Amino acid sequence: MRTAKTEIIGSTAFAEIPRSDSRSTAGMRRMNIAEEIGVLKKENNVAVLQSKRWNEILEKMIVDGKKKDLSEQFILRVFKAIHQESINHQQSIFKQ
Repeated sequence: MRTAKTEIIGSTAFAEIPRSDSRSTAGMRRMNIAEEIGVLKKENNVAVLQSKRWNEILEKMIVDGKKKDLSEQFILRVFKAIHQESINHQQSIFKQ
């Protein structure tokens, strides 16, 4: 049964879809930035993986995520996937 309340909730949820889609392009922008970083690392003879820096970033993401009631497991899964894809893009730059 549809009520005024479900209509409002439904329209709010649907309004979020375009905003969510535009956020997905943020991932593509992130990979473009990763490639730019890869070029700089290659030019300056810096290793693709900077373990200390990665651990610092990951710890910050976990803390920030917990403030938003996101589980550590979720944060690790998401950011490790993003990081691995960034590494893949940077490694492709090193191979050129």
